[in-house]
Amino acid sequence: MKTIIEVVSKSYDKHLEKVYGSAESAKFLGKPRMSIYNIYIFDFFFSVYSFFRSSLSWDDRNKPKYVFVNSRFKDIICSLDREHVVVMGGITDVLFCIRNNIKFVWIGYLVKAFDIYHYYGRDKSYIKALCC
Repeated sequence: MKTIIEVVSKSYDKHLEKVYGSAESAKFLGKPRMSIYNIYIFDFFFSVYSFFRSSLSWDDRNKPKYVFVNSRFKDIICSLDREHVVVMGGITDVLFCIRNNIKFVWIGYLVKAFDIYHYYGRDKSYIKALCC
């Protein structure tokens, strides 16, 4: 029986194969260089982040109505009521949210946790990231 993590990992492998094909010059060579200490540091900071994130949950009155995965559609985001908008993304998105006084949720930890799982076989970080 396959777990959801194994299914996502195999899907990612198929996606890389489809994107890069068989051209040797275009293939992603090896895994990203990351020491075991970087993995432990990520686990520590992610634990701290998830602790503070759990204490900042929204109540039913302030629950966001509009959730954007990045700030690509800036004109639409700015035209909505800022109290009901949340943007989920990375560094460029947080700068946009600060300038426009919009709630922001960082989701870069999902990518990092997936890389740690996929390339180093450590599923603990990925499971924690998915449950956060």
